[in-house]
Amino acid sequence: MLSGEIYRAVFNNSPSMHLVIDLQLQRIVDANAAALKFFRYSLEKIRTCHLEDLFIHEGGSEADLFSVHDSRDAAPQLHEVKLSFGEICVVEVSTSLLPVREKNLMLATLLDVTEQHQVQNEISHLQRFYRLILDSLPADLSVYDLDGRIVYLNPAAMPDDEIRGWMIGKTDLDYCHLRRIDPVVAETRDEYRNLCIRQRCMVLFEEQINSPEEQSQHYLRFFSPVIEPGGTISQIIGYGFDMTERKKAEDLLRDSEERYRLLFTHINEGIALFGTDLKLLLFNDRVSAMLGYSNDELAQMTVGQVIYPEDLPRVAASHQKRMRGEKAPRTYEFRVIRKDGAVIDVEGSFDLIRRDAEIIGIQGIIRDLTERKRIQEHLLEKQKEQSIVTLAGGIAHDFNNILVGIMGSAALLQEDLAGQTAHLNLINNILTSAGRMADLTNQLLAYARGGKHRPEPSDPNLFVTDTLRMLHGSMSPGIRVDCHLAEDAWSVDADRTQITQVLLNIFVNACEAMENGGSLTIETGNVHQSGQWHDASTEAIKEGDYVQISVTDTGIGMSEETRRRLFEPFFTTKFMGRGLGLAAALGIIRNHAGALVVESQPGEGTTFRVLLPRGKTPPAQTLAAPASASRKSGTVLVVDDEETVRDVAHQMLKRLGFAVIEAEDGQKAIRDFTDFSQDVSLVILDMQMPGLGGSEVFKELAGIDPHVKIIISSGYEESAATEGIASSLNLAGFIKKPYTFSDLEDSVNRALSGPGSHG
Repeated sequence: MLSGEIYRAVFNNSPSMHLVIDLQLQRIVDANAAALKFFRYSLEKIRTCHLEDLFIHEGGSEADLFSVHDSRDAAPQLHEVKLSFGEICVVEVSTSLLPVREKNLMLATLLDVTEQHQVQNEISHLQRFYRLILDSLPADLSVYDLDGRIVYLNPAAMPDDEIRGWMIGKTDLDYCHLRRIDPVVAETRDEYRNLCIRQRCMVLFEEQINSPEEQSQHYLRFFSPVIEPGGTISQIIGYGFDMTERKKAEDLLRDSEERYRLLFTHINEGIALFGTDLKLLLFNDRVSAMLGYSNDELAQMTVGQVIYPEDLPRVAASHQKRMRGEKAPRTYEFRVIRKDGAVIDVEGSFDLIRRDAEIIGIQGIIRDLTERKRIQEHLLEKQKEQSIVTLAGGIAHDFNNILVGIMGSAALLQEDLAGQTAHLNLINNILTSAGRMADLTNQLLAYARGGKHRPEPSDPNLFVTDTLRMLHGSMSPGIRVDCHLAEDAWSVDADRTQITQVLLNIFVNACEAMENGGSLTIETGNVHQSGQWHDASTEAIKEGDYVQISVTDTGIGMSEETRRRLFEPFFTTKFMGRGLGLAAALGIIRNHAGALVVESQPGEGTTFRVLLPRGKTPPAQTLAAPASASRKSGTVLVVDDEETVRDVAHQMLKRLGFAVIEAEDGQKAIRDFTDFSQDVSLVILDMQMPGLGGSEVFKELAGIDPHVKIIISSGYEESAATEGIASSLNLAGFIKKPYTFSDLEDSVNRALSGPGSHG
């Protein structure tokens, strides 16, 4: 009995919780004080409890709640228990069978591990949480041991689950072999990982991976040591950030910046960035070159220091409007002052530069208008010249028709009044004045260049002698003429009359420049032009062989301004100007594919150089005039819109023995020729008529009678007047207005004595 009390005392006073369980009844039969205190039950109450009232289990039978172990090494089990007031706790249960006869009892020893279990659950939760974070990181993450073997890889480092699992315990070199990557990648990682261990700090480096399976990839990698509390390094954590797209963007940006830099530097327009105060912030070399300043000088300047003072208020006003958001022109012209003081015209296009709706500067594109202005002025001069050309051609055409009447009528009177000296002198004055008017008309036509020149192989020395003979009577006796004519001068293909007019104009200007006498030197010679000469209009002279006729005077010379304007129509420094003289001369020389060069200095005289291209054939021998046609009968159809011309031609032809039919326009000419084609021996056809023109009438008449002979009459040169019909068998001759009685007789005789074509 004493023994039972002792065991009872030991059982009750044990600090451990003990329960005696009837396994057959699945009930509590005894509990010590520690167990009663934990469950908050009295002994009587707990003895009424079924196991399922205290122990929480899912599924199975009560017999399965505890496994009976009679081995001392049996591991304890964790169970959740429910206390009397409903609180759930976790206990660690150790069981053993009690040797009581005829009873199936078990001793369960309980240890409250609720707090430890909660801590373990929290640790497990945190582990799962941080593992989820690591697995979800977009950056590559790897953990290495100190031997460089991989302990952990997140999916970003290796998305393939199978390969990721294979890599645990492997090295970077193993991975390179697997993916056929250059082993240098693994060696570089090892180098930086060892550096991280030695320096005990984070290291970073850039990495490029090239593999046959993928495009080149770029990474930024970090290695960081895991330092334990004792100071030892246990592991190395590696981070990798995929920089491939960023690298591509950087390369594209770098290429773009390079392209824009090249554009900014080499574009042929000035580009400048200004602050809101109009201070220059950035500019390309073209701006510096345009203004003549160095980059350092220009960087210290504002636009107000280079804009022409008269234009500055307008530019500033436009800038202020733009800054206030008011309507202002984006592009406008103004003038700037170069460092050397020269003023040039420029065009600027300006745009505001904004950042988050705030104006932070101005971008400007500056264009040098010097060349454009020069071209515009040149075009304007050309337009003015063309207007005068058109006017000159019209005047010359009308003059020629008038002169036909004057000269023709005077020639007829001269024949009628033969022997009456007083009247003949008056008629000679008329013919002389009309001849001078004809020369002026020829100058107008030469300037107009509408009538092409009639080139013939010619001796250039004869141009000089003919011109001097014409000028001899009017030249001042105080002027000495020295001629040096090259005997071996090449022939030229030129219109002798027109070149004589050119030389006459030059000789007259030279004589006028020597009012008090002087020396006039005329030279001819052969030259080969291969340099960079320019003619009087600054047009380059083509390379080749030329005959040069130079005319040098010792007169007053001329300034550069006068020389530049010398060939403008109607420009003169004399009170009695000679109008189109030198302008016509330049037109004639250009039509001959030649050049006219002027060299002069004030007080040092002037030299004119006429350059004519070397001819292809030597001058032709002068042919005798054809004999007068024996036939002085027949009918001639005169077609001209000017009544005076028709009347004079009628009178001349009538005196030659011909009957005459007059037609004032092309339609009447066709009708008359249709009616009298059997009687008409010859047609004299004016080429410039209103309505149906001379070319159309020519073709119509040839269509009516394929054998008709037609003489073309025009104030223009033959090549221009007969353009398009020169090869026709019906072309029997050409007579240039104004013509005389003898001119007409000669043309008619040639036409009627020829084979039917003019040539």
